[in-house]
Amino acid sequence: MSHYDGEEYEVRMEQVKTPEYFWRESTNQLFTLLCSLGCTIAGEKITFPEGTVRTFKIRITTSDHYIITLPDGTTLKEVYSFTTENSLLFQLEDSNPTFKYINDRHELHLANLAHKAGVAPRAIYAMLEGIPIPASEAVKVLAAVSDQTGIEYNLQNVTVKIRPEHKEEGS
Repeated sequence: MSHYDGEEYEVRMEQVKTPEYFWRESTNQLFTLLCSLGCTIAGEKITFPEGTVRTFKIRITTSDHYIITLPDGTTLKEVYSFTTENSLLFQLEDSNPTFKYINDRHELHLANLAHKAGVAPRAIYAMLEGIPIPASEAVKVLAAVSDQTGIEYNLQNVTVKIRPEHKEEGS
């Protein structure tokens, strides 16, 4: 596909080819992350799970730059080289999905979610707006979302702003 107009667009993707040396020289952290998200890596081919989307960002000389979004919202940067016909993948600094992304993706019913999680609705709305909440409330909400969607969401794989818990006097 040509991208001469520089417009962003999305396509479903299944597989990319990486150079053989990439997995030897890259950290095992990216390899572990991709495997935990349902990707399979065989030699230089990475196969992504169904629902993965690739968004074109820009063409720079001999390479196209994309953002790859996996079904759980994790994002990677891909640089595809026309010269080598290979892709290099990079985990973005904060590649975890936000709670808002998860809500939009699953169309969660927020009042039911608050009830199931045992938290006040304000906690749900704070998470949507990126307002810090206590970790204990975020953990309950993410557990309820996991139960509802069948996808494990937790503080390690979702971006949630956390504020310190208030301690009871005399504790």
